[in-house]
Amino acid sequence: MGKVGGEKMVSKDTKNELLRIARLSIESKLDGRDYSPDFSEFSDDCYERAGVFVVLIQNNFIRAMAGVTEPNKEIYISIQESAVNAALYNSKYKKVAKNDLPNITIEISILSEIKKLDYKGPEDLLSKINSRLGLILKEGMHKQVFLPTMWKMYPDKDEFLNHLCSEAEMQEASWRRVPISLYQFTADTFAEDDSKDNK
Repeated sequence: MGKVGGEKMVSKDTKNELLRIARLSIESKLDGRDYSPDFSEFSDDCYERAGVFVVLIQNNFIRAMAGVTEPNKEIYISIQESAVNAALYNSKYKKVAKNDLPNITIEISILSEIKKLDYKGPEDLLSKINSRLGLILKEGMHKQVFLPTMWKMYPDKDEFLNHLCSEAEMQEASWRRVPISLYQFTADTFAEDDSKDNK
């Protein structure tokens, strides 16, 4: 698995295979059966370990998502589990029905190593984040992950941090008032709609 700027990069063929695994895992679970991938088609990248997120997109909005930040399992296993969890077992979202699938686009993010984001105050924090970074907030019982793709929804840095805190069930401006525990990562993100262009 190659790396560019710390993020894990996979080949076009691997991306297509991982997207196929995600969709077939959901389809099979909705049909009441488990999906076993064809290991003969796997590249070595599929056996690497990394954090992953699977996002289900419908009508240009996030329909559901699920994932893991820690590289505890092989990528293909984490993608199988995350795809099914996003579709059926994430209580934040309405379950996906079989007739929804044709209208859903699957997007996968493979995460880089997670690193602590040290900062001295709100202005220092703003200077250290950018649209290539995803952030993880961990503060007591509060936790939330924003993938780098969330910058498309919240391109302003203040807005990005406000919504990150809000989604973690904290007050929006918490990051301005007190230091909070933040972690940063990058991601190799690809989707079914653009898989034909992946390199």
